[in-house]
Amino acid sequence: MELQHVRMPNSELGRWAQAFSSAEKVLEHIEAHLLDQEEGLRWRRIAPGLHELLPDERTGVRKLQMARNGDFSEIEPIYALYCETVNQEMGDAQSLGWHNCGSRPSVTVCVAMGTSGVLALFECDYFSPWIMRTAFIPGVGSKARTVKRKMQAFGYYVAQPPGRGMLEGRFRKSNMDRRDLEKMQERERQWTTEQWIFYRSFRPALQFVWKTHRNSTALDGKIIKKDYALLKDKLPPRSLPYETWLRWRRSCRQ
Repeated sequence: MELQHVRMPNSELGRWAQAFSSAEKVLEHIEAHLLDQEEGLRWRRIAPGLHELLPDERTGVRKLQMARNGDFSEIEPIYALYCETVNQEMGDAQSLGWHNCGSRPSVTVCVAMGTSGVLALFECDYFSPWIMRTAFIPGVGSKARTVKRKMQAFGYYVAQPPGRGMLEGRFRKSNMDRRDLEKMQERERQWTTEQWIFYRSFRPALQFVWKTHRNSTALDGKIIKKDYALLKDKLPPRSLPYETWLRWRRSCRQ
Protein backbone atom coordinates (compact mmCIF):
# COMPACT_ATOMS: atom_id res chain seq x y z
CA MET A 1 0.00 0.00 0.00
CA GLU A 2 1.29 3.43 -0.94
CA LEU A 3 1.51 5.74 2.05
CA GLN A 4 -0.23 9.08 1.68
CA HIS A 5 0.75 12.54 2.87
CA VAL A 6 -1.22 14.96 5.03
CA ARG A 7 -1.04 18.69 5.45
CA MET A 8 1.28 20.15 8.04
CA PRO A 9 -0.48 22.60 10.40
CA ASN A 10 2.51 24.95 10.32
CA SER A 11 3.64 25.69 6.76
CA GLU A 12 6.93 27.13 8.04
CA LEU A 13 7.95 23.59 8.98
CA GLY A 14 7.01 22.16 5.61
CA ARG A 15 3.88 21.57 3.58
CA TRP A 16 3.37 17.82 3.93
CA ALA A 17 4.03 14.94 6.27
CA GLN A 18 3.84 11.23 5.58
CA ALA A 19 0.77 9.70 7.20
CA PHE A 20 2.38 7.02 9.42
CA SER A 21 5.69 5.26 9.03
CA SER A 22 4.42 1.99 7.52
CA ALA A 23 1.33 0.21 6.24
CA GLU A 24 1.22 -1.82 9.46
CA LYS A 25 1.00 1.39 11.49
CA VAL A 26 -1.92 2.49 9.30
CA LEU A 27 -3.76 -0.74 10.05
CA GLU A 28 -3.03 -0.51 13.76
CA HIS A 29 -4.38 3.03 13.85
CA ILE A 30 -7.58 2.16 11.97
CA GLU A 31 -8.19 -0.75 14.32
CA ALA A 32 -7.52 1.24 17.49
CA HIS A 33 -9.44 4.40 16.59
CA LEU A 34 -11.82 4.08 13.65
CA LEU A 35 -13.12 0.69 14.83
CA ASP A 36 -13.48 1.81 18.44
CA GLN A 37 -17.19 2.01 19.25
CA GLU A 38 -17.21 5.53 20.71
CA GLU A 39 -14.39 7.16 18.78
CA GLY A 40 -15.50 5.49 15.56
CA LEU A 41 -18.93 7.06 15.97
CA ARG A 42 -17.28 10.48 16.05
CA TRP A 43 -15.16 9.77 13.00
CA ARG A 44 -18.29 8.82 11.08
CA ARG A 45 -19.89 12.12 12.09
CA ILE A 46 -17.00 14.27 10.91
CA ALA A 47 -16.32 12.07 7.84
CA PRO A 48 -19.79 10.84 6.76
CA GLY A 49 -18.34 8.70 3.97
CA LEU A 50 -17.10 6.28 6.62
CA HIS A 51 -20.69 5.12 7.15
CA GLU A 52 -20.49 3.24 3.86
CA LEU A 53 -16.88 2.13 4.18
CA LEU A 54 -17.17 0.98 7.82
CA PRO A 55 -20.85 0.25 8.46
CA ASP A 56 -20.07 -2.01 11.42
CA GLU A 57 -17.20 -3.54 13.36
CA ARG A 58 -17.44 -6.91 11.62
CA THR A 59 -16.92 -5.28 8.22
CA GLY A 60 -13.93 -3.35 9.56
CA VAL A 61 -12.33 -6.47 11.02
CA ARG A 62 -12.82 -8.31 7.72
CA LYS A 63 -11.19 -5.49 5.73
CA LEU A 64 -8.28 -5.30 8.15
CA GLN A 65 -7.70 -9.04 7.87
CA MET A 66 -7.71 -8.79 4.07
CA ALA A 67 -5.08 -6.03 4.29
CA ARG A 68 -2.91 -8.06 6.66
CA ASN A 69 -3.08 -10.88 4.13
CA GLY A 70 -1.76 -8.53 1.43
CA ASP A 71 -4.98 -7.27 -0.17
CA PHE A 72 -5.28 -3.52 0.54
CA SER A 73 -8.09 -2.82 -1.92
CA GLU A 74 -10.74 -2.52 0.79
CA ILE A 75 -8.65 -0.57 3.30
CA GLU A 76 -7.15 2.03 0.93
CA PRO A 77 -10.41 4.04 0.53
CA ILE A 78 -10.72 4.19 4.33
CA TYR A 79 -7.14 5.39 4.68
CA ALA A 80 -7.67 7.97 1.91
CA LEU A 81 -10.83 9.39 3.53
CA TYR A 82 -9.11 9.44 6.92
CA CYS A 83 -6.21 11.46 5.46
CA GLU A 84 -8.63 13.80 3.70
CA THR A 85 -10.37 14.47 7.02
CA VAL A 86 -7.06 15.06 8.79
CA ASN A 87 -6.09 17.52 6.04
CA GLN A 88 -9.23 19.54 6.72
CA GLU A 89 -8.60 19.49 10.46
CA MET A 90 -5.01 20.62 10.02
CA GLY A 91 -6.27 23.43 7.81
CA ASP A 92 -8.40 24.54 10.78
CA ALA A 93 -5.36 24.33 13.05
CA GLN A 94 -3.28 26.47 10.71
CA SER A 95 -6.00 29.12 10.31
CA LEU A 96 -6.69 29.39 14.04
CA GLY A 97 -3.10 28.97 15.26
CA TRP A 98 -3.97 25.78 17.13
CA HIS A 99 -0.53 24.21 16.76
CA ASN A 100 2.79 24.29 18.58
CA CYS A 101 6.24 22.73 18.44
CA GLY A 102 8.61 21.25 20.97
CA SER A 103 11.55 18.91 21.12
CA ARG A 104 12.81 15.71 22.62
CA PRO A 105 16.38 14.38 22.31
CA SER A 106 17.15 14.43 18.55
CA VAL A 107 13.45 14.78 17.68
CA THR A 108 11.30 17.80 16.84
CA VAL A 109 7.57 17.44 17.45
CA CYS A 110 4.56 19.40 16.29
CA VAL A 111 1.08 18.99 17.78
CA ALA A 112 -2.14 20.42 16.41
CA MET A 113 -5.90 20.17 16.80
CA GLY A 114 -8.77 20.95 14.43
CA THR A 115 -12.28 22.19 15.12
CA SER A 116 -13.71 18.67 15.25
CA GLY A 117 -11.28 17.75 18.02
CA VAL A 118 -8.88 15.69 15.89
CA LEU A 119 -5.52 15.82 17.68
CA ALA A 120 -2.42 15.11 15.59
CA LEU A 121 1.22 14.53 16.47
CA PHE A 122 4.03 14.99 13.93
CA GLU A 123 7.71 14.12 14.38
CA CYS A 124 10.95 14.53 12.48
CA ASP A 125 14.62 14.03 13.23
CA TYR A 126 17.93 14.80 11.58
CA PHE A 127 17.67 11.85 9.22
CA SER A 128 14.00 11.67 8.24
CA PRO A 129 11.27 14.08 7.09
CA TRP A 130 8.06 14.84 8.97
CA ILE A 131 5.88 11.85 9.80
CA MET A 132 2.42 11.98 11.33
CA ARG A 133 2.54 9.51 14.20
CA THR A 134 -1.14 9.74 15.14
CA ALA A 135 -4.32 11.70 14.58
CA PHE A 136 -7.20 10.73 16.84
CA ILE A 137 -10.15 12.13 18.81
CA PRO A 138 -9.12 12.16 22.49
CA GLY A 139 -11.36 12.07 25.52
CA VAL A 140 -13.57 9.30 24.12
CA GLY A 141 -13.15 5.66 23.17
CA SER A 142 -12.03 2.60 25.09
CA LYS A 143 -10.07 4.41 27.80
CA ALA A 144 -12.88 6.86 28.50
CA ARG A 145 -15.41 4.00 28.65
CA THR A 146 -13.23 2.12 31.13
CA VAL A 147 -13.22 5.14 33.47
CA LYS A 148 -16.99 5.48 33.16
CA ARG A 149 -17.59 1.80 33.92
CA LYS A 150 -15.41 2.00 37.02
CA MET A 151 -17.27 5.09 38.26
CA GLN A 152 -20.65 3.48 37.56
CA ALA A 153 -19.55 0.36 39.42
CA PHE A 154 -19.19 2.53 42.52
CA GLY A 155 -22.75 3.84 42.13
CA TYR A 156 -22.01 7.04 40.22
CA TYR A 157 -23.89 8.26 37.18
CA VAL A 158 -21.83 9.97 34.46
CA ALA A 159 -24.03 12.94 33.62
CA GLN A 160 -23.80 15.13 30.55
CA PRO A 161 -26.53 17.73 30.36
CA PRO A 162 -26.67 19.01 26.77
CA GLY A 163 -24.71 22.20 26.42
CA ARG A 164 -22.95 21.87 29.76
CA GLY A 165 -19.61 20.38 30.69
CA MET A 166 -17.60 17.92 28.67
CA LEU A 167 -18.45 14.52 27.30
CA GLU A 168 -17.49 12.86 30.53
CA GLY A 169 -19.82 15.20 32.39
CA ARG A 170 -19.69 15.34 36.14
CA PHE A 171 -19.50 12.29 38.36
CA ARG A 172 -22.34 12.36 40.86
CA LYS A 173 -24.61 9.91 42.62
CA SER A 174 -27.32 8.73 40.29
CA ASN A 175 -30.56 10.57 40.91
CA MET A 176 -31.79 10.98 37.34
CA ASP A 177 -35.04 9.12 36.75
CA ARG A 178 -36.02 7.66 33.42
CA ARG A 179 -38.14 10.63 32.38
CA ASP A 180 -35.27 13.07 32.94
CA LEU A 181 -32.94 10.81 31.00
CA GLU A 182 -35.41 10.55 28.12
CA LYS A 183 -35.80 14.35 28.04
CA MET A 184 -32.02 14.77 27.91
CA GLN A 185 -31.76 12.23 25.09
CA GLU A 186 -34.57 13.94 23.20
CA ARG A 187 -32.78 17.30 23.38
CA GLU A 188 -29.66 15.67 22.03
CA ARG A 189 -31.58 14.15 19.12
CA GLN A 190 -32.59 17.68 18.13
CA TRP A 191 -29.00 18.89 17.90
CA THR A 192 -27.64 19.85 14.51
CA THR A 193 -24.60 17.97 13.20
CA GLU A 194 -22.39 20.90 14.21
CA GLN A 195 -23.82 20.96 17.74
CA TRP A 196 -23.16 17.23 18.05
CA ILE A 197 -19.57 17.63 16.87
CA PHE A 198 -19.00 20.50 19.30
CA TYR A 199 -20.43 18.83 22.42
CA ARG A 200 -19.51 15.22 21.73
CA SER A 201 -16.18 15.51 19.89
CA PHE A 202 -14.50 18.90 20.19
CA ARG A 203 -15.13 19.70 23.85
CA PRO A 204 -13.94 16.31 25.18
CA ALA A 205 -10.78 16.76 23.11
CA LEU A 206 -10.29 20.28 24.47
CA GLN A 207 -10.69 19.00 28.02
CA PHE A 208 -8.18 16.21 27.33
CA VAL A 209 -5.50 18.70 26.29
CA TRP A 210 -6.15 21.04 29.21
CA LYS A 211 -5.80 18.13 31.65
CA THR A 212 -2.46 17.06 30.16
CA HIS A 213 0.76 18.10 31.92
CA ARG A 214 3.93 18.67 29.93
CA ASN A 215 6.10 16.64 32.30
CA SER A 216 5.21 13.72 34.53
CA THR A 217 7.29 11.26 36.55
CA ALA A 218 7.22 7.54 35.83
CA LEU A 219 7.50 4.90 38.54
CA ASP A 220 11.23 4.60 37.89
CA GLY A 221 11.67 8.35 38.44
CA LYS A 222 12.22 9.22 34.79
CA ILE A 223 10.59 12.33 33.37
CA ILE A 224 7.99 11.65 30.68
CA LYS A 225 7.25 14.46 28.26
CA LYS A 226 3.65 14.63 27.07
CA ASP A 227 3.70 16.53 23.82
CA TYR A 228 -0.03 17.28 23.70
CA ALA A 229 0.38 19.74 26.58
CA LEU A 230 2.24 22.02 24.15
CA LEU A 231 -1.18 23.04 22.85
CA LYS A 232 -2.39 24.47 26.14
CA ASP A 233 -0.89 27.85 25.26
CA LYS A 234 -2.60 27.84 21.85
CA LEU A 235 -6.10 26.50 22.39
CA PRO A 236 -9.12 28.47 23.65
CA PRO A 237 -10.39 28.02 27.22
CA ARG A 238 -12.69 25.15 28.12
CA SER A 239 -15.50 27.65 28.52
CA LEU A 240 -15.46 28.46 24.78
CA PRO A 241 -19.11 29.09 23.75
CA TYR A 242 -20.67 27.05 20.98
CA GLU A 243 -21.52 30.19 18.99
CA THR A 244 -17.87 31.34 18.94
CA TRP A 245 -16.64 27.88 17.96
CA LEU A 246 -19.21 27.71 15.17
CA ARG A 247 -18.17 31.08 13.79
CA TRP A 248 -14.50 30.06 13.81
CA ARG A 249 -15.19 26.70 12.23
CA ARG A 250 -17.25 28.17 9.42
CA SER A 251 -14.64 30.83 8.72
CA CYS A 252 -12.01 28.08 8.34
CA ARG A 253 -14.14 26.06 5.92
CA GLN A 254 -15.60 28.67 3.59
